[in-house]
Amino acid sequence: MPNLTVTNRENIIINGRQQGSSRTMTFRNIVDVYTRVFSFKQQTLTTLYSTHNDTVSAGVFDDGSIKYARITSLGAQPIVVEVNSEGDLNKLYELQQGQSYYIYSHTLSTFAEESAIDVADYTALVDIDSVKAYCPRGAGRVEIFVASTEASK
Repeated sequence: MPNLTVTNRENIIINGRQQGSSRTMTFRNIVDVYTRVFSFKQQTLTTLYSTHNDTVSAGVFDDGSIKYARITSLGAQPIVVEVNSEGDLNKLYELQQGQSYYIYSHTLSTFAEESAIDVADYTALVDIDSVKAYCPRGAGRVEIFVASTEASK
């Protein structure tokens, strides 16, 4: 089975000394990749991909099989990445042009109430159901790459 290798590398020299590092991750038994570059209209919430626990189709993945996902903003305007679980908004993250957001596991992800995070929030982890994008100030342009193993169901 194919393996996906991803390397994160920081390269900076301060006062003549290398301060960066390199980390290589290997994701084993990858059987499916989904990659797409597309644009979407201003102020339109656009689904980048979604998950399901027993149905797999174009742009829909088994939530337990996703091992690596990268969302990269390509447009001139920043986009907001929205991560949802069980129909609730879990996280918003703004990406400037050229920046990427990475998600590894799509099961047992964080869920926090609108108030301060409580210890109970850590025991109420849920699966990611969808990842969406929104561009408040112009047309959005995004690249996505998702790698997954064989669906578990």
